[in-house]
Amino acid sequence: MCKSIYTRSEIRQMEKDSGMTRRDFGKLLGALGLMGYIDTHSIAMAATTGERQLGMLANQTAGAEGVWALTDIEGEIPKELNGTLYRTAPGESERFGVRFKHAFDGDAFASGYSMRDGKMWLNARFINSPERVKEQASGEMIYSEFGTRSPGAKGANFKNQPNVNIIPWDGRLLALSEGGHPTAVNPKDLSFESYWDFHGTLPKNVNFTAHPKYDPATGEGFAYGMEQGPSMALCVFRMNQDGTLTMLHKVPQPGFFM
Repeated sequence: MCKSIYTRSEIRQMEKDSGMTRRDFGKLLGALGLMGYIDTHSIAMAATTGERQLGMLANQTAGAEGVWALTDIEGEIPKELNGTLYRTAPGESERFGVRFKHAFDGDAFASGYSMRDGKMWLNARFINSPERVKEQASGEMIYSEFGTRSPGAKGANFKNQPNVNIIPWDGRLLALSEGGHPTAVNPKDLSFESYWDFHGTLPKNVNFTAHPKYDPATGEGFAYGMEQGPSMALCVFRMNQDGTLTMLHKVPQPGFFM
């Protein structure tokens, strides 16, 4: 049985004993983290260099929300480069004293890096989903995460965290996970708008991948989801230009897979 918390010296000794390169050892740690054998804080220790502790900084809870002008820039931003780059990620390492046990856990923290006329600014904040709003008001962790159960959790009371990917589609931003429907996010202030079902064409009992792919020739997208029901079917969709989905295939599976 693997323990979940290792000291920095223990991780360094494991790397030495393995005889692996640092890159290969890092890949091994990442795989163990995804399987839940080692928590993200221990993995971060392995990336710590000197006093900077970059890995730990990457795994801490976001310290602020707001809009900032970014002025510490190397070189120059081309004035013809105008637009916004959106990102989403888990923004927490713990919730109301409960430390998360998996890299997928934590409320979604969305960021928009906007560029115009050679200047850049950042808008960053937690996506205020109904579940987050409820927990913030109650002051306790009510919903279980992918790898962390809430204290006293009963039944399937889980959050669908849109903290894996975020894409522009059909005139809106969609924050994605693998656990449910996409989350429509306001592109200006990054606030929660609604859970999105592609104009009624994504069934309620089918989740939606966080990693759709696109045909550069037609502009169409292609995605999949798993049906939660007796068939456990893999559903493959075409993302049409009008914002709807067309189901192309439905293949029964022996179990539920990501």
